[in-house]
Amino acid sequence: MKRPILTLLTVALICYSAYPQRLLKTLTGHQNVIVSLNFSTNGAMLVSGSWDKTIRIWNPVNGITTRIIETGKNVLFSTAVSKDAKSIVCGNWTPAVTIYNAATGDVSKTFKAHSFKTNDVGYSPDGKTLVTTGVDTVKLWDATTYMMKLAITGFSGDVTKAVFSNDSRNLATATYDGWICLWDATSGVPIHKIKAHLSNIPNIVFSADGKMLISIGEDGLIQVWDAANLEPVTALKGWVNGANGFDFSSDGKTLAIAAKDNNVYLVDLGENKVIATLKGHTKTVTCVKFSPSGEILATAGDDGNILLWDLSDLKYTKCLEEKLLPFAELKKEKDEFETTEQYNKRLGEYEVKRAEFKKECIKEDAFLKMEQQAIKDASPLASYRYVTLKIQQISLYNADKQTYDVTVDGITTVLKMPLQEAKSFKGVWQTATVKGIQRVNPTTGKMENINMQVVHPLTNVAYMTGVQVLPSTDKYLREFLDKNPIPW
Repeated sequence: MKRPILTLLTVALICYSAYPQRLLKTLTGHQNVIVSLNFSTNGAMLVSGSWDKTIRIWNPVNGITTRIIETGKNVLFSTAVSKDAKSIVCGNWTPAVTIYNAATGDVSKTFKAHSFKTNDVGYSPDGKTLVTTGVDTVKLWDATTYMMKLAITGFSGDVTKAVFSNDSRNLATATYDGWICLWDATSGVPIHKIKAHLSNIPNIVFSADGKMLISIGEDGLIQVWDAANLEPVTALKGWVNGANGFDFSSDGKTLAIAAKDNNVYLVDLGENKVIATLKGHTKTVTCVKFSPSGEILATAGDDGNILLWDLSDLKYTKCLEEKLLPFAELKKEKDEFETTEQYNKRLGEYEVKRAEFKKECIKEDAFLKMEQQAIKDASPLASYRYVTLKIQQISLYNADKQTYDVTVDGITTVLKMPLQEAKSFKGVWQTATVKGIQRVNPTTGKMENINMQVVHPLTNVAYMTGVQVLPSTDKYLREFLDKNPIPW
C-alpha cells in the first residue's frame, strides 16, 4: 500500500465539545425534508432544496428568505449553484433537469437528462461543466449552452453522487451499491474503480489540496483514498453510528458529518478527534455545508429547519488553546464556596481573554498567509510594507543599562533611552507609536518587524529597538525604500 498522505487514527466517538456551540440563526420556512444546501462562491447566497418541492434562496447574514422557487409537482433531489451565482440547477424525480435564474426565479432552461430520474447535479470547479447523474448514467453538459459533452454508462446501480477533481480534469462517481469510480472528465475513460462501501455512499468529496478523496457510507464508515489511484489510505470507524453526508471546510482541516442521531459532528482530521457536537436539530440531519470562508456551517434535516453555526474559532483552534492554557482556572466548574456572581464574573473574564487572544490569532494567521504568499510569489520584496504598531508591555527601567524591555507584536526587544526621557516615558508608554517595516525574512522565510522606532509621545524623539537592517546589506530592503519613500 502506498504511504498514507494523511495519517488518521480510528477513534471512539465522544460527546465532547471543545468549543462553544455558537448557533447564529435558525432558518424556517420549508415544510418537508431538506435534501440539499449550497453556498454561492462568494458566500453571499445560501440555496436550499426540499421535498416540499421548493428551492429557497437565503441571505446567510440576516437569515431572510430572498426568493422562493416553486419547482412543480415532483420531489426534488438535488440543487447546485453556478460559479457566477446567476443560475440554480435542479434535479428531481423526472428525467428533466431545470435551470432557474437566481435573480428572478424564472425557468431559464429545461432539458431531458436521463431516462427516469435525476439523482444529483453539480458544477465543475472551473464553472464550465454541469454534471448530472441518473439510474445508470452520468452526463456532462456545457454549463453555458447545456449541450451534452459526454455520457458515461455501465454502472451497476443508481449513481448517487458525481464530483469533479479540483482541477476539473477528473470525475469521481459513487453508487448506491457501494462502488467508487474515477473517470477522465474529457474522454469518459475509466481510470480506477473500487468497491468502497457495503452499501449506499451518500457523499464523496475531494480534499482541499486535491490529494485525497473521502467517502462516507450510510453506516458511518469514513474512507480516505489516494485521489490519484483510489488506493485506500485509512478507514475511520466508530465516529458515528449512521450518516447521511458530510462536507470539508475550505482549509481541509475540519470534517462536518450529518448524522442520523440528529447531531452534527465536527472532526479535526489533523488531531484525529471529534472537536464539537452540534445539537439543535430535532430529527435526522440530512446535509451540511461550509461557507467558502469556513467560518459558517449550514446544517439541515428532516425537521425542515436550517441552522447556521458560527465556527470562526475553529480556524484558530491550536492558537487559542495555547494562549488560553494559563487561564484554564477561569473556566473551571463553580466552587462550593463561590457565589454565582463570582462564578459568572470569572467566566466573563475568560471570555474577554478569549476575545483578546482571538484577535491576536487572526493577526498571526494573516502574517502566516503573507509568508506563504511571499514564498509562492518567489519574491520576498512583495512582503515588505510600512507598519505602525503599539507597545503591548514594558518592563521596569534598568537605570544601570538605561534600557526598557518592550514587547511589540509579541516580540520582546531592548529599548535604550536616557534616564530623564525614560522617567517621562514611563507614564505615557501606552500611547507611544512604534513605526517600522514588516517583511518576510529572505533567509528564514518567517514574518518579522525590522528597523522599528519607538516615538516618545512627549518629546517626539525616536529610539531604535529590535532588529535593525542596513539597506546596503539587503537588496530587497534597498529596492523597497527606493520605490517607497519613508512616510514619516
